[in-house]
Amino acid sequence: MAARTGTTDDGNTRLSAPRELRLILDSVRDYAIVLLGADGRVLTWNAGAAALKGYTESEISGEHISRFYTPEDLAAGKPQRLLATAARDGRVEDEGWRVRKDGSRFWADVVISAVRGPGGELSGFLKVTRDLTERKRSEVALAARAAQQAAIADLGLDAIRMHELQPVLDRAVALVAATLDVDLAEVFELSSGGDALALRAAVGFREADVGSALIDAPAPAALAGDGGGTTALEAFAGDERFAASLLGQEGAVAGLTVAVPAIGGGPPFGVLGARDDRNFLHAVANVVASAAARTRMDEQLRAAEARAQEERLRNAQALQALRDRDEFISVAAHELRTPLTVLQLKLQGVQQAAHDGRGDEPGQRSRLDAAVRQAARLGTLVDRLLDVSRIASGRLELHREELDLRALIVGLVEGAREDGARMGCELRLSAPAPVRGWFDRARLQQVIGNLVTNATKYGAGKPIEVSVESAGDLARIAVRDHGIGISPGAQRRIFERFERAVSVRHYGGLGLGLYIARHVVEAHGGRIAVESGAGQGASFTVELPLDARRE
Repeated sequence: MAARTGTTDDGNTRLSAPRELRLILDSVRDYAIVLLGADGRVLTWNAGAAALKGYTESEISGEHISRFYTPEDLAAGKPQRLLATAARDGRVEDEGWRVRKDGSRFWADVVISAVRGPGGELSGFLKVTRDLTERKRSEVALAARAAQQAAIADLGLDAIRMHELQPVLDRAVALVAATLDVDLAEVFELSSGGDALALRAAVGFREADVGSALIDAPAPAALAGDGGGTTALEAFAGDERFAASLLGQEGAVAGLTVAVPAIGGGPPFGVLGARDDRNFLHAVANVVASAAARTRMDEQLRAAEARAQEERLRNAQALQALRDRDEFISVAAHELRTPLTVLQLKLQGVQQAAHDGRGDEPGQRSRLDAAVRQAARLGTLVDRLLDVSRIASGRLELHREELDLRALIVGLVEGAREDGARMGCELRLSAPAPVRGWFDRARLQQVIGNLVTNATKYGAGKPIEVSVESAGDLARIAVRDHGIGISPGAQRRIFERFERAVSVRHYGGLGLGLYIARHVVEAHGGRIAVESGAGQGASFTVELPLDARRE
């Protein structure tokens, strides 16, 4: 049986279906089978078409097929294009969205075949439509799931590469918004007290709110949601705490949030919010939770490492202090033992002479003089130890008076000539004019005396130059030797406690003279510096403000 063709009153070919064919077509329920005129208007309408599109045959007869197309397809001229293709090629197939009577859409597979008369003229079209909406939805769902899985994988890789949490949060909300095609996505962090949520990252919110906005936190049970960590935000819509909240202001109360769990237990990190697909949000939340846990672990490891480093430093300092103490005790014992031994021998000589009745022997006086010198040396050593104690406790005091530094230094140089001569050092003094200022006499004698003593010790056999002059509102004192010199590395530490430029085994000393000198000079408001090089001698310069009372 085939469709009949006839002639209309105006001479055009007319297509119709015989009764038997109509009965067969009406028995088909899974396909919409429609006969169209050559102009694309409905001639016959089977029961499958009525079930699929919602129109009865009487409602749709004579209507053009464009009624079934979406506004987008109508604007593109799709119905006319399909009919033209079928007329030209004999057949056309298309898949796309179609519109039912009630306005709902379904995904259709449509085949349009041309029907021609005995002379080959176009009589109309046979249009067969099949509903593939479920298949389309499955395809879309599979594609969406694949896209989500790819997005989760990308986020996981980003979380591994990114060592800070904030970039992971920013990437997560951007990925959620792009993958779900939503306008709003956000991450709130639960405060340490558990009573507030802070907006950490967002898409669609005001930029100024990100990082600063706070809202009241839902009850812990609400954050736990349905046991799977999900809760609809509309559940909070009636809560007065959210009436004027950030969520309400941004129109996010129709969305969905999932809790970002705390890896290893404890309160959740916060919540991740968007509009759709809780499974995808759960996956993103788990990645964010892992990144947050790793960040917290990294912070704990860094803090532990910092504490360990501090402890190692303290231990090293304590060990160094013990070594310094032991070395100091050894050096101090040696330094004190030498004059004590000499003093003991001299006094024993005097004692023996007295017992032998030789008290007026000429050698007695020289032995007594030597004993006095050794006693004075012992006094100097003890004074230095006391000065170190005063400096450490901040009790170094100055007793300033107006004096002439030139006169002070001339006296010191003259008193040191005899010791210098014994070391083969000629002391040369340059003091062209008085240099008057306010200074502590005893302390400056200590500083300059120490510099001259060091020069004779380390520059033995060579001349030593001492100078004093005014330089504006400063007094400048210089002591230069031509001895072994000081290496650049040692110059940075010789002004510290117990430090020396050379081995104590060869030159002795407590390593306190320059340390005390620096503190005395700084207490006067001045500075002390050294210029030297290995084997090139050393030049120490002291600069002091003339009116130290202002310091």
